[in-house]
Amino acid sequence: MRDRPLDILEIGSWEGRSAIFFLEYCHLSRITCIDPFVGGQNEYVTSAGGFTQVEQRFDANTASYPGRVTKLKSISSKALIDLQDQKRSYDLIYIDGAHERDAVHVDSLLAWPLLKNGGTIIWDDYAWERKQPIETRPEEAINVFVASRRKEIKVLHVGHQIVAQKVDGGRFDVRSAINSFILRRLRQRKRSVKAAR
Repeated sequence: MRDRPLDILEIGSWEGRSAIFFLEYCHLSRITCIDPFVGGQNEYVTSAGGFTQVEQRFDANTASYPGRVTKLKSISSKALIDLQDQKRSYDLIYIDGAHERDAVHVDSLLAWPLLKNGGTIIWDDYAWERKQPIETRPEEAINVFVASRRKEIKVLHVGHQIVAQKVDGGRFDVRSAINSFILRRLRQRKRSVKAAR
């Protein structure tokens, strides 16, 4: 993997540190980084040039890799749909964007068609904030996604990150999958409302 010219997609880049890791470790690789670059609650201050501090740090950190970094300043769902429309594909996809369950699930659904058969997908922060409500964490979304793809995914590692390989290029209908996910959420809410009565 290290000596192959990989096309990598990163969802959630923050200051570019993980992008730098991939560029250094896979020294022939190119990476596409998706991030809205709005930062956290302490990062919303905008400089005179119109860039947030997070985006400025990303640009400075990745400046040493000209021609190898493509920055997409966008919310992930829009960027992923655009990449699908462009018929892009990737050898490695790293998901570390918004950590809320529903956002992780949508990122996974939209990123999966972009992953080449035999490609690797990594979800970061699998065990993140286990004491927090489940809807605020990525764990359930990753579990549901992996379980729903059990015939086309091979889990390689489970820890703070989940690493898996796409083993069957079978296509699935993203819109149906998203609709199914939304219906499950509505049923759960309906049950919780009934239980509260």
